[in-house]
Amino acid sequence: MLLGLFPAQRGDAASLPTASPVPAVLDLAEFDRLRSQTNCLVVDVRTPGEFASGHVPGALNIDWNSTDFEAKAGQLDKGRTLLVYCASGNRSARAVKRLRELGFTNLGEFKGGWNAWKRARKPVE
Repeated sequence: MLLGLFPAQRGDAASLPTASPVPAVLDLAEFDRLRSQTNCLVVDVRTPGEFASGHVPGALNIDWNSTDFEAKAGQLDKGRTLLVYCASGNRSARAVKRLRELGFTNLGEFKGGWNAWKRARKPVE
């Protein structure tokens, strides 16, 4: 099962708190605060090569440009809060729009993305 492979997935679904609404667009501080919450899953929509060169700790990579983006996203729990980022915010905006169309309701898009994360010298995996 694909979900078991995701490093940011923590805890039993029955024990997870109900997701509280997150702002549609997140700045660095809000993204960093929310990513530590149990019910949040950080999703990096950059390419596997970009992801391999460094990513936010605990992030799951689902390449926006991949033909299987929807299939992989469809395996995620729609009840979880997804915090989505890319390099700068362009792909993540499109990914969040598509995720909404797929039925995800609690989404946050990290504006500035990986570039802002690195500039702030935040932890990197």
